[in-house]
Amino acid sequence: LELNGMRAGADEPAAAWRILNEFKDRHLFRIDLRNVLGHCRPFGAFSEELSELAELVVNTAFDIAWQQLTAEFGTPLCEDGIAECPWTVAGLGKFGGIEMGFASDIELMLIFAEPGHTSGSTVISNTVFFDQLIHAVASGIVAPQDGIFHIDLRMRPFGQAGFGAVSIRDFIKYYAADGPAWPYERQALVKFRCTAGDPSFRSVVSVACQRA
Repeated sequence: LELNGMRAGADEPAAAWRILNEFKDRHLFRIDLRNVLGHCRPFGAFSEELSELAELVVNTAFDIAWQQLTAEFGTPLCEDGIAECPWTVAGLGKFGGIEMGFASDIELMLIFAEPGHTSGSTVISNTVFFDQLIHAVASGIVAPQDGIFHIDLRMRPFGQAGFGAVSIRDFIKYYAADGPAWPYERQALVKFRCTAGDPSFRSVVSVACQRA
């Protein structure tokens, strides 16, 4: 409620990002101070509070970036050119496992339903749209130091050689038994947790992850 109230006064994307980052830094300080004073009890409460803050910040960042990109390119559509293409964002590592510490980064992966294109007057592919979406989030969330809420996209399929977002079809193919994923990448899926995007599509992706 606090963050929504603050965002209501933002009349442009730059202001929305500034408000989000100020909110993040203020509450990071509050949680860290609570921990120093011994108020984060029982054991694990500190990690839970940081993870909850990270999830709120990430979800809000995707909302801001979504509004920016859809204003320019329209909504990403499925291959039929009619239905809106569902998508979800997953956390991995300490963020996905709700185990964050004060110096933890936020490992993210974006998965979308299928290829297609946007509905705006300026048309781009879904792959490019969602790649821009997650990179807008990565650049919009400002980390004062490396590791403190820094967005890490390196665990996505094909790493830095691939797009920032991947279709569910390519996700399944990458993590299949005969797919190119490395053992450590498969191990990372143990802490795979969907945190944003279409609720029904989250279930589809979660099942695909469990089968990987």
